[in-house]
This record gives sequence, structure tokens and C-alpha cells, in this order.
Amino acid sequence: MIAVAESGRPPVSYLIPTAGILRAWPELRPLAIPPSPFRSLTAFREADAPHFYGRRAESDELDLALAGEQRVAIVGASGSGKSSLALAGVLPRLRRSGAEAVVVRPTHGSSPLAVLAAALLPLLEPGLSETGRLARISELTEVLRRGGLADVVARVLDLSSSRRLLVVVDQFEELLALAPEDVDELADVLFDDALPQPVRVLTTLRADFLEMALAHPRLGAVIGRRVHALGPLGPERLREVVTAPVDAVPAVRYETGLVDRMT
Repeated sequence: MIAVAESGRPPVSYLIPTAGILRAWPELRPLAIPPSPFRSLTAFREADAPHFYGRRAESDELDLALAGEQRVAIVGASGSGKSSLALAGVLPRLRRSGAEAVVVRPTHGSSPLAVLAAALLPLLEPGLSETGRLARISELTEVLRRGGLADVVARVLDLSSSRRLLVVVDQFEELLALAPEDVDELADVLFDDALPQPVRVLTTLRADFLEMALAHPRLGAVIGRRVHALGPLGPERLREVVTAPVDAVPAVRYETGLVDRMT
């Protein structure tokens, strides 16, 4: 920051370094050093949607697919951006069209049905404390085990005034590594013909697990109904991914020629 500028000959200016200003006035840090719009190797989440570029066509295509299909699987290589597309591309579009959404990731140490119950519970009882929520997860898991999603979904849609419920099952390949009885429990709720009509299930699956998923006796036929193969970004969209986030940050730009070298 220029503190003093003299008009003599030669002209002399006195500047305060940015580091010194920020030490004295930390509140200026977000303005002086804007946060990076890039996510490194971390997947984009719903909150990152304003910074998600390069997959607009795929997001629109999947939005349209889920309007007519109850289940769609995004299949692509590891690191191709499947989770980012589902969470920062598709999910915000469905919210804007009147859908509620939950994200489920099958994990070791907890049954996938309990993970689904934990994701749904805040929509059913938003005022619960963390302790109360933990106590209620097992109860809701049993409700899902006995009666499926029908009553639960009706309640969620009524409370949120939504038309549909999107369930994103992220990193579906992790489900295939679980005990068969755990897989069957989730299949009974999300991958059965009795799935309530307002529910949409969007899964992300690594391409090298596609054969295993299709061969699964409970999941194969369902997963194979609508597969969206996610390919790599072309040169034009790769350039968008590189340039658009920086263009959106005031007073920040690439060094001349750097974008051409990167893309």
C-alpha cells in the first residue's frame, strides 16, 4: 500500500508491505490474499459449485437423465472427476428444480444402511442435538430395514416442501467390498423395484469396478440400466478449468503465456 507519494524530482514513494498491513489489520487478509479457487486433488462439493467448471454439458445431461430415470451411474477412471460432477455439477441443479438431497458414502465400520439413516436424519429432525442424533440413527436404520424408504421419503418431502429426493451414493465401489448382508440391506432400500417414484439415486463408480458391479446378483441389473461414461476433458474445457476460476478473482491473472504452456 502506498503511504506517501512525493511529486519532486525524482519522484519518491513510500510503501507499506502487504505482510505488515496484514499483521496490523488481519481482517484485510481475504481481500489482500483471496482464497484459492482450486481444490487441488480434493473432490468438489456442493458448496464449491460456483468454482466448478468444465463439466456443464455432462451436468445438464445427467440432470435430464434423472428427470426420467430413477437410477443413473457415473462411471469413469480414478481421478476423472466423478464425485465432483455428482456433487458440484448435478446436485445443485436438482436442488434448483425442487429436490432435496443427501450424500452417502459406504464405509467400513458402519453398515451402509446406517450411513443412509445418518444422512436422512437431519432432514427429518433438524433440531436434534448431536447426541440425540446419534441415539436416533439406530432407530431410523431399523425403520428403513423394515419398511424401506416410502414413509421416510414422504415425510422428508413434506417437511422440505420438495418434489423429489436425490440420494448420491459416492464411491460405489466401496460398497462392493462390504459383507454381502450389508450390501443386500442397502439394495433392498435403494436398488429394489419398490423404490418410491420421487426418489432418484445417482452413483459414482470407478471404471475398473464396473465389471464387478455388473456381475453382482443384486446390483448388476440395476446399475447397468443407465450408465454415464465420463471421459477426460478436451482441450477447450481443460482451458476453461484452468482460466475461469482465476478470471473470477479480482486483480488476479496468469503470467502471459502460462495458460498456453499448461494446456
